[in-house]
Amino acid sequence: MNPEIISILSIAVTVGFVNGTLPGPILAAMCTQILQRGLRSSIRIPFLCAGLVALIAITLFTVFSALEVPTRTLNIISLIGGIFLLFLAWKVGKIKNVTTKTTEVFTMKTIALLVLLNGSLWLSWFVIFLPKALQLGRIIPHGQYAFLLVYLTFWLLGIFTVSLIFTQFRGILTRPKVLPIVFKCFALVLVFFAGVMIKDATLALL
Repeated sequence: MNPEIISILSIAVTVGFVNGTLPGPILAAMCTQILQRGLRSSIRIPFLCAGLVALIAITLFTVFSALEVPTRTLNIISLIGGIFLLFLAWKVGKIKNVTTKTTEVFTMKTIALLVLLNGSLWLSWFVIFLPKALQLGRIIPHGQYAFLLVYLTFWLLGIFTVSLIFTQFRGILTRPKVLPIVFKCFALVLVFFAGVMIKDATLALL
């Protein structure tokens, strides 16, 4: 397989899985629902979110494909995305606890608003994933949708992995001495792929 395709899809796999495991409103909703009504009742949350993320991604794909954005512009956006990924890695490395206490009931409407009004999600797709997805689309037919499918698959896998672990080993993994180590490992993974994005974009721009 083309090494460039492998590199792009490895970003979709790894960053998708890591994003699925990170604390945030979606994972908080999932864990809260698990505490309140069990794992089976909470399964609808990530699938609804995945559908909405796909809507955001397809919107961006459509707009940028219609504009016929030059490859150089995508490389510049990718360079910015790599820097943004470093910032996310720094934030992940600082995580010391996971808060799941809330009195809010996570209805379908609430979850939809949670995703659609999440500015950081739109920004992540714009500067990190969009250029890579469109780049894959220029290598293989409909590659951008393959990128989206791979990303969402591993994002869901990350969420369900954390949810299962949360139900079984919550007491161990949320210990003050253990949790920071776990997220520092995730931060290092993000740093690695940020380096890959920055290197590839820089070489393409030279």
